[in-house]
Amino acid sequence: MNFKSIAVVGMMGAGKSTVAQQLATRLEWPWYDLDHETETIAGESIPRLFAQSGETGFRRWEREALSVVAKTYPRPHVLATGGGTPLSSANREILDQAYQVVWLDADPELLWARVADSDRPLVRHGKTDFLKLAAARRPVYRQVAHMRIDVGSLSPAQIVDVILKTRPEEEGGEL
Repeated sequence: MNFKSIAVVGMMGAGKSTVAQQLATRLEWPWYDLDHETETIAGESIPRLFAQSGETGFRRWEREALSVVAKTYPRPHVLATGGGTPLSSANREILDQAYQVVWLDADPELLWARVADSDRPLVRHGKTDFLKLAAARRPVYRQVAHMRIDVGSLSPAQIVDVILKTRPEEEGGEL
């Protein structure tokens, strides 16, 4: 069978990397973290990319990394995206063509509580800006996702169970 890869999207703090890793383990597929792949391709850490080129420069590197992963990495695989990956129409097109997209959704206040003490560049502007960012991104996640999971009260293992119970067995199916 030819399985379609799975991409996990959502705001920072939703658990994308943890869920992607556990999902890949259960499926016995490789998994990739787009932030890590972006750092590898750019040769710089994400904080340095933001400091040197701003968000626009970082997003160019991220788009390049997504294209490389989608087109050249072993298939099928699981991909944890960055929180802003789906903002670009080019990225949404890649995601739609190459992946079944799972949106990990949660109350923005819960997400803020999870990331407030982190060193993530988009957290530095404070809670009000974070909540505005979360509200602005919701329609984009909704647009790109084949499946939405409210992760607020679920453990990563429970989220993986939901994905596995719902995902199609063959490429081309809808989540």
